[in-house]
Amino acid sequence: MIRFLLISIFALGLVGCAENKPMSAITSGKDNFVQFPIGGERPQPTRSDYFLTKGGGFALKLDQQHNLTNCCYALFLKPRKEIVTPLYLRTKFQNPTNYANPIVLDAEIKPGSTNVMMRSPDIRGFQSGRSYLINVSIFDTPDRSKIIGVHDQFIQYYKPPNVK
Repeated sequence: MIRFLLISIFALGLVGCAENKPMSAITSGKDNFVQFPIGGERPQPTRSDYFLTKGGGFALKLDQQHNLTNCCYALFLKPRKEIVTPLYLRTKFQNPTNYANPIVLDAEIKPGSTNVMMRSPDIRGFQSGRSYLINVSIFDTPDRSKIIGVHDQFIQYYKPPNVK
């Protein structure tokens, strides 16, 4: 039977904040993603004009022998004010093997939404103890031509000792 393990953000300290970068952060890539060295500060939840990070981390899927079969980002946001018109998001998940080419997903948030969950496709190459950026650009039109807000969240990856 395949086991599904969701690493809790708050319990294991996997959430992050773009505003509280430690001094040892390194900027790299054309999109200026920031990579934290192993053992760096654990990021904190971010608050932007539109959202508050409620949780996040990495969803790990394991087989019976505890081999990692799937790993993806998960980010849970709460709107800071009522959503009365649709919002259009473009989320860039930092690619751990190629910082210049993030994984990009678009989503529409409907009026009245009270929680937003974003999940990346399967991604490999994360290094335990490093923090990775999820950048959410917020638009008010489906063509996503003008950014009206940004929500950046760092999440620290932690590979549990029992995972192969």
